[in-house]
Amino acid sequence: NVVYCGTLGNKHHPELLFSLAEKLQSRSDARVIVAAGGVGADWLRQEQEKTKLPNLILLPFQPFEDYPNILAAADVHVTVLNQDASAYALPSKIMSQLCAARAQVAIVPRDNQGATLVNEGNAGFVYTPEEFEDAFASIEKLLGDADLRKQDGENGRRYADARLSLAALVP
Repeated sequence: NVVYCGTLGNKHHPELLFSLAEKLQSRSDARVIVAAGGVGADWLRQEQEKTKLPNLILLPFQPFEDYPNILAAADVHVTVLNQDASAYALPSKIMSQLCAARAQVAIVPRDNQGATLVNEGNAGFVYTPEEFEDAFASIEKLLGDADLRKQDGENGRRYADARLSLAALVP
């Protein structure tokens, strides 16, 4: 399961999630699950109505109490953000995903704080939206390597505990 969970607006490149599902549809073992709301989610629903990709699962926003289960359902978390939004947006979902101990592929500008968190935590891979093909290759690599997924996920969790937890932030 490649999971995107959260608000999905125009600043999030919903077309990249659609392209990811298109590229993964030859794999019977891979699904792209998007649990989201917003104009980007609406666009994805319209595209899915036309194409009916069998591996693209679209869900509305999920109840808050189910959020940990959504995070845990991922083998790989994907985060997307465009350059214009990078100046003012930190994808907070990255911090939750670090805590969930799952590998990540962040498709965000390299100067975004989310990219820094994934890189510093050795929690997965970071690419810009223009490097989508490389991001896709890394997602495929992660899907095929359970040990690497586990290692990246555990690295991210350790990083979150050491740098982002209440104990780490409040002396």
